[in-house]
Amino acid sequence: TPSDDQRRASARLLMGIAFARLEELNKATDALEPLVSDGGDQDDAITAQAQLELGQLYLELGSDRRATRLLETLVDQQPRSRYAPYALRILASLAAQAGNMAEAELLYARAAATGQSELADASRLDRARVLLVAGRHMEAAEVLRRASDDASLAWRVIALGRAGEHDDALALARDVNSQTLGDDLAESFTYQLAASERVAGNPDRATDLLRTLLGSDSVSGEAALQLAELAIEGDALGSAADILEQALARGADDKPQLCASLRYQLAWCRNSLDEPRAEVE
Repeated sequence: TPSDDQRRASARLLMGIAFARLEELNKATDALEPLVSDGGDQDDAITAQAQLELGQLYLELGSDRRATRLLETLVDQQPRSRYAPYALRILASLAAQAGNMAEAELLYARAAATGQSELADASRLDRARVLLVAGRHMEAAEVLRRASDDASLAWRVIALGRAGEHDDALALARDVNSQTLGDDLAESFTYQLAASERVAGNPDRATDLLRTLLGSDSVSGEAALQLAELAIEGDALGSAADILEQALARGADDKPQLCASLRYQLAWCRNSLDEPRAEVE
């Protein structure tokens, strides 16, 4: 039978969660903070859940350091708690946002090792994405070796392609239903597929795929650059110049390196065609 202290703790936890859902953040923290301080006769599960809820509240309030300390305490004190993997994922996300990809990768790996099915799958995917950002492409592909859902398979195709395993990437891509992917992932997947087709000696397939990306939000400029390079390889310099001009007209100023590459290629095309243009300077 729960003691009076445990009943009060449970009621305080529910009250804190209710305030949080109502976006009464200060009232929520006031309700939950006593549950994570020393003392009290409450279940470890209540303490762990309170730590997780309060850690997320601190983040919403901009107290990242307090959130990190609290979530680390949860993971250290109750590593087998059902709430520990959620804390690990939040800590991993914070590490990634801070640019500490090595720490983020280890934290996601710990979250994936908990065995909680859906959470483990999500943590494996996030771990693979962190590895990709860190340039550890083959390791990312290995993390997703047993993946079966379309999103994870698409990320594995991307990882294999970036690792230079283009034949494997193209073979695996046949198992991906790109219609189920979110817009950004679908565009990244298609872009990598085009790059692999190009390396594999299939320029027509690469061209068809790249053309579908010219109006995309995430990789339009990169697709235009690849298309222009394919046109140049086919001695279609006028077509390449048109593609590059249109890409610059759409805007690529938020990607300085890409913008510089587009301008350089356009200047080269115009010079080769003996048609210099002031706007590419």
